[in-house]
Amino acid sequence: VSPPHKENESQPFVSDMIRRELGDKVNVGLSKKIPPKHFVESRIVTTEMVLPPHANHMGNTFGGQIMSWMTNAASVVATRHCRRSDNQFIICNLLSIDDVFFRAPSTVGDRIEISASVSGVFDTSLEIEATAKATSLFGEYRDINNAFFTFVAVDTRAREKKVEVPHLDPSTMTEEKRSQFDLSRKRKLLRLERLFLRERRQNLSLSLEWVVDLEKDLFKTNVSGLIQVAKNPAMDWETKFVDASGICRKVETCWQDGNEPGESKSQNARVLACRCTGHFNVPPEKMFQFLLDLSKRKLYDVTCQNMESRVPLDESNDFVWLQIKDPNSRNDTDFSLMRSWRKLDIQGAPCYLIANRSIIHPKIPVNKGVIRGEALPSGFIIEGGPQEGTTSLVYTLQLCDKVAQVVFSNVGKENIGVFMFRKIAKALERESS
Repeated sequence: VSPPHKENESQPFVSDMIRRELGDKVNVGLSKKIPPKHFVESRIVTTEMVLPPHANHMGNTFGGQIMSWMTNAASVVATRHCRRSDNQFIICNLLSIDDVFFRAPSTVGDRIEISASVSGVFDTSLEIEATAKATSLFGEYRDINNAFFTFVAVDTRAREKKVEVPHLDPSTMTEEKRSQFDLSRKRKLLRLERLFLRERRQNLSLSLEWVVDLEKDLFKTNVSGLIQVAKNPAMDWETKFVDASGICRKVETCWQDGNEPGESKSQNARVLACRCTGHFNVPPEKMFQFLLDLSKRKLYDVTCQNMESRVPLDESNDFVWLQIKDPNSRNDTDFSLMRSWRKLDIQGAPCYLIANRSIIHPKIPVNKGVIRGEALPSGFIIEGGPQEGTTSLVYTLQLCDKVAQVVFSNVGKENIGVFMFRKIAKALERESS
């Protein structure tokens, strides 16, 4: 996960790109096997009274007690929504609680009204929003708490087996509910990014494990991760090469975690980012098609021995295997990568992206005697240049320390963009002639 970026001039660009990726996919009414449901069918409202055992010595209700009531209500909603007519036994296990806000206190004698309803539906999990309001005997209701609960549906006869969750009928959803569902997918993406960051800190690994249920979210983190590092001037970039009139205009590097070489205890704890910017006299569409063709990778990448698509997924995502040369070792180094490519319109102008990041997938196993490299989101961002028919290209690499040494031992940090961009220009020139 790339480091957070500060407010800067490129922030609207990043936000627009991510919003375009996330904003138009609401997971409702898509299942043909399970009839969709109306969210009102599972919505509940419960009332609890705050008694002395529920409060502290000041008479204020324990926050844990309110969360317990909210969890019970959310669990009932999740179970009701997942109830099916095919007699399959399903239970809903609580997976996480997010965005918990204690807005105001409640005291002994208050009535607590808790309302809970479905706020997001995914393939095998669902999100429940629960809110708590408090009132005295003759007082007005006041908001005191709200939170989002994520449950995963499993078969009671095989606890490890996840089952499909009924989607919501889109014809019964109001605009407000649709907007709420859009936000649920973004909250899920944020949960994933926090999970990836925590796992990276604990396990010192850059690879994500492939989970079918999360494939859409994994694709999005791949694309958004590339955008964040490639278009983020807040990172502490160190300029290695500048040529205002050449094909490769600038090469920059950055140690993302701020550690100096030699301070880390693990080869994967530090990540070296390299950003190369260039200009080409070809249209963006032609550049995109050229870079998307894996068979041409060896024409411009001096480290590449082989690169091939191993697991096709859909029209804009696949898993690829990359093998690179290590001049200082007898062992080969390879990568298992998730590749995502997109064509977007930014203020009416086309923008193309090809993003790759390390993934753990059973169909791309680690072979004996081969060093498995790891990379955070890396790849190409292709935009129109200052003149019509030209291309501005940004190539970004994010590699673990050890693999970065292998890559740069072939060409050097300051030369990687120069060599690659010159070879790209020559290859495109040969294709045109």
